[in-house]
Parts: sequence; C-alpha cells; structure tokens
Amino acid sequence: MDRHVYATLISKEIREALDELLPDHAPAGQVSRTLLERRLHCLSERVETAARAYYLQGLKTVEEVAEEIGVDPDHLRKIAEHRHARYGVGRRLGDTWVWAADEVDVMLPAGE
Repeated sequence: MDRHVYATLISKEIREALDELLPDHAPAGQVSRTLLERRLHCLSERVETAARAYYLQGLKTVEEVAEEIGVDPDHLRKIAEHRHARYGVGRRLGDTWVWAADEVDVMLPAGE
C-alpha cells in the first residue's frame, strides 16, 4: 500500500461516515451523540488498520535501502545506529535494520 492508496482509503472512510451520519435528506446537526461515538470508533479502527498496513508493507531492509541509495549494505549498517540516534529513523528488528519508505532519504551518507 502506497501513500496514495492510504490517503484514498482514509478519504473513503470519512465520506462513508458522513453519508451515514448526515444523509442528504437529514438536516445538519441532527446526529445523536451515541451514533456519532459509535461511528467514530469504527472509523478509528479502520484508520488504525490502514495505517498499520501502510507502514508495515512499506518497510525496507538494509539490502533494499543500500541498493536504492547506492551504498554497500555493510556501510549502511555502520551508519544506521548514528542516523537512528540523530534523526530517529529506522528500527532494529532482531539482527537487521528496517526503514519506512519515507525515511530512506535520511540514510544517504554525508556529502551525497
């Protein structure tokens, strides 16, 4: 799932919630607190699921990031700890590092 698919999914969920809560024939402001609360809980669960899928499906390994930015995987492993401490990017899972797709640009070696 890429960023566009994620944003489209969230927009769809919001439109569906609005359609349920404020159908064309109902005057605005006529939504019960109970109905609103129930629908917002459903919406938040769907957003959480979509966000988790978006994040996890976009994770890249050391080998993938090294190939993408044109560095040796061993060199990337050496700078991963520093970049994580300085910029908060990447996560260590077991013996390897992984990055979200939008963190990759921070992994470029200095001066490149």
